Amino acid sequence: MGQDRTALVIGGGVAGPVAAEALRRAGIEAVVYEAYADSAEDVGAFLGLGLNGIDALRAVDMDAPVLDRGFATPRMVIANGNGRVLADFPNGGTLPDGTRAITIARPDLCAALREQGEQRGIRIEHGQRLVDARATSEGVRAVFADGSTAEADLLVGADGIGSATRRAIDASAPEASYVGFLNTGGYARGLDLDTEPGVTHLVFGKRCFFGHVKAPDGTIWWFANPPRAVEPAPGELAAISPDEWRSHLMELFAEDRTPAIGAIEHTDRIFAGWVTYDMPSVPTWHPSG
Repeated sequence: MGQDRTALVIGGGVAGPVAAEALRRAGIEAVVYEAYADSAEDVGAFLGLGLNGIDALRAVDMDAPVLDRGFATPRMVIANGNGRVLADFPNGGTLPDGTRAITIARPDLCAALREQGEQRGIRIEHGQRLVDARATSEGVRAVFADGSTAEADLLVGADGIGSATRRAIDASAPEASYVGFLNTGGYARGLDLDTEPGVTHLVFGKRCFFGHVKAPDGTIWWFANPPRAVEPAPGELAAISPDEWRSHLMELFAEDRTPAIGAIEHTDRIFAGWVTYDMPSVPTWHPSG
């Protein structure tokens, strides 16, 4: 492959651009291959980014734009469906400069990282879904769904729970397992909720788990974990309309003394649901030899 070391990074979501920048700093030229035809920035809802994640971004100078787009969430409160507080504790500690854990919309996180990658000259190839990867005498060859290929000295997988990279490395790698509940949520606007901004509230409701946090602008970011014994078939959740989600959630939270009903009523668009998986420890991280 010549004197310059090269890498293929599979996945252009959260981890891909960060991995590519870390490789670039180590003197390895990396290209990111993303399965979506365009950016995947409209995929997903919001998430909490802990200090370990922020510290990892800081190691490659990619933390500042992420922190600018999120808001600090330094405390967590756990309660039951009757409103009784069970615990109140810090959401991690602080970094030396006082930085705390944050909550950020996944599209904003992906956009910030993609923009940082572009500014540093990292190339992202869209519409390239990995289907196979094989070692060659000089490195590795990746094969994509459209029949195209790419070669480099090494390949790094950042392609999520259903990683094709993981299967290519170890065909017997354990699969992710369904944990028995789904995810949905939304952004409630105009709800006068007397809670402190930045405090994450987690509620063990009688029939469904509920979480919410007030953003600095007063919007309530919330999520719910509707239980479901059997994992939905592919495409099944996408067929559920927002009105059906709304009705189902209202029923699940009807007996709880929580802000869940108000949050649902004040949300214009409820997220399309997605499945929750547990990812077992992966025994093989790279091929031997």
